[in-house]
Amino acid sequence: MSNLVAFLRRNAMFVTLLGVILTCFVGFGIYRLIEGNQAGAFIPDATDPVENTPNTDGVIRSFEGTYGRDATVHLSWSIDRKDTELTSLRLYHEEKPIGGDMKDLSSFSMSESLYQFPSGECTFTLKATFANGSEDTREVRVFIAQVMGITMKTENSENGILLKLNYLYDENNPVEVPRVRFMSGNSYALSLSYQKTNRTKSGSMMQAETIYLLHTDQLASGTYPITIRWIFDGANISKDFNISVEK
Repeated sequence: MSNLVAFLRRNAMFVTLLGVILTCFVGFGIYRLIEGNQAGAFIPDATDPVENTPNTDGVIRSFEGTYGRDATVHLSWSIDRKDTELTSLRLYHEEKPIGGDMKDLSSFSMSESLYQFPSGECTFTLKATFANGSEDTREVRVFIAQVMGITMKTENSENGILLKLNYLYDENNPVEVPRVRFMSGNSYALSLSYQKTNRTKSGSMMQAETIYLLHTDQLASGTYPITIRWIFDGANISKDFNISVEK
């Protein structure tokens, strides 16, 4: 024992430093233990169940529309019924109902000549109602470049026959000058050349007359039946006329 006391007296500084170090280690360990217990108190119980109720409401997956070359609006759609029944499917144009219940259909076509849609951008709405009381609505916009009152007359000319097409369109939705092609009679010695387009305004409507010259100078004597198609490219509209050329 006397030797230990003598050793401690000779190394008092070392013993004091060692004591300080041990005290720090013990204190730090206690601090970490307390901090860990406090942090753990805020960790949620991972075993608690999280409720996730699936959405069983039916929806309109897609709704699309086009304006075709046959001057017809084509609408098509798809419905995801999920776990409920589709009880009603209605179509509207600018809040005006079109047709009846369409729940058994996936598309619908409407002729411009029958429905008389205005030219420009038209909005169509599809509304679905399901058995569980839920509803879904989709809209689609279809641009209609309308040309009305298309008529043609012919006039003999020194260099052939003048083809004069008269038509009416909305000034706010102008159409391109129509082009012409032979649907029959193209095997004859015939050719066409554009002359001009005359326009007059009446209110918001434009009355136009487009003139082409049908050259007949290369034809032999005889009678030639011809079908000519006028095509409005931007409006997706075309119209055929039959004429008989005599030389």
